[in-house]
Amino acid sequence: MQNGVKNGIAPPIMTGQAKIMVVDDQMPVAMMMVFLLTRAACEAKAITILEKALRLAATGSLDLASIKYDGRRPKQNRAVHWKLKT
Repeated sequence: MQNGVKNGIAPPIMTGQAKIMVVDDQMPVAMMMVFLLTRAACEAKAITILEKALRLAATGSLDLASIKYDGRRPKQNRAVHWKLKT
């Protein structure tokens, strides 16, 4: 066994479900993403309001975020991205 690899198989990086936030201003698109992610055994949440996305990002409980950038609101988009990075 070298670097945790046994019989050519690496150990899983994550245990449990990935927690994913889908941010999109169009609810049908966000819900389709949630549907697909749920079928892939992920825990996904659809959010259409940037302020709610900021609050969820601030909790630090996410593994991944899918954010549709809105060219009309660049300041708010950067705020969500920044919260996720910190």
